[in-house]
Amino acid sequence: FRGALSTTQLCGVELRVLESPWLTHVGYRSDHSRTGRLSDLRVAELTHVLAGPIVGALLGAMGARVLRLEDPQRLDIYRRTGPFARGKPGVDRGAYFAVANHSKQSLLIDPARAVDDVTAALSDADVLIENIGSGRLARLNVEPSAVASSGRLAVRVSGFGSEGPMAGYRVYANNVQAYGGLAGLTVEPDGSPARLGTVIADPLSSVVAAAVVAAWAVGPARDTGAVIDLSMAEVVASTVAEFVAAAAAPDSCDIGDSSHRGVHPAADGRWVAVEIAEPDEWTRLAEILAVSDDSRHPTVIEKLAGLVAGASADDVSARLSASGLRAAAVQRAEDLISDPHLAIRGFFPEIAHPDPDIGTARLVGLPWRFVGRGPVPLMPPPALGNANAHEGGMTNVS
Repeated sequence: FRGALSTTQLCGVELRVLESPWLTHVGYRSDHSRTGRLSDLRVAELTHVLAGPIVGALLGAMGARVLRLEDPQRLDIYRRTGPFARGKPGVDRGAYFAVANHSKQSLLIDPARAVDDVTAALSDADVLIENIGSGRLARLNVEPSAVASSGRLAVRVSGFGSEGPMAGYRVYANNVQAYGGLAGLTVEPDGSPARLGTVIADPLSSVVAAAVVAAWAVGPARDTGAVIDLSMAEVVASTVAEFVAAAAAPDSCDIGDSSHRGVHPAADGRWVAVEIAEPDEWTRLAEILAVSDDSRHPTVIEKLAGLVAGASADDVSARLSASGLRAAAVQRAEDLISDPHLAIRGFFPEIAHPDPDIGTARLVGLPWRFVGRGPVPLMPPPALGNANAHEGGMTNVS
């Protein structure tokens, strides 16, 4: 229905391949010209939870002016749930909220006049980001096609897109990671499902959406409005696109038949990820283990597991890597915080926390930077309603 799959030819073989994970509906030209600078881009967002808010955070970090519209009667779940900074609950202290909402401002709307407040905020915006769904948008009298018709961009982020037989389904990452094929490819050596221990669909979708907004803002079509209807499920499917294409090929072989992709426990309680795929890699592994390379005999993997178990994760991964094999120690969260490479790159920037009792805190940085500019600086997540003092009339909303 969404046209996400198309047919192409590769060496005479017909394959099914994935298109961009969004639909585009072009609107009309704006009545004024935009500068093409992200620092002049004005973004308003009606978002909650994770995928939608991160889009605005990424754009805000790159210089856009992002205004988060918040209803005090329907606060984001991440403002209300922990983990909280220093273990003390508070609407400005949520760790998840900080990660997903840095580098923006917060405007509290008055529930008694929500339509008017939202209309006023959107009238000053170049871009609307939303993931609250069509029903709530209708109650707020927000029509994405009207945004596009006025020469602005409306970016809609949802599990399956806002058009199609599955539009309107409320989802979390597990739903779309299963639907998009990622969960089916995440398996134990015996083929049984392995648990994905974190959400991948949300940040992936956010990066895609932020890239689309940035491309529009600095590109030649920035004065023409459009609706971008992004499907998180299609983003997930795009990450495993090579498996989709392989599955479409007649008589395709299982690429995992002659490969070993495993994670093995080391002596220090950590794990080491090892991938052995090519014939010469199997030969090198057999030499390291002092066994015969007899068509990847199962004892090779047993001995590999024993080798890893007898040393620290860093030592054994370094030894295998030095032999030309693909091996790496599995990093834990606490390892990342103190990792010297990330520290040198300034990956955990320090910000002034919106709660004055905390002082300074660190956030997870952007995984890219502008050449010659160093790490992208982040602004703090917004204190609830911190933009209202500049709007007038709503500073007492709580």
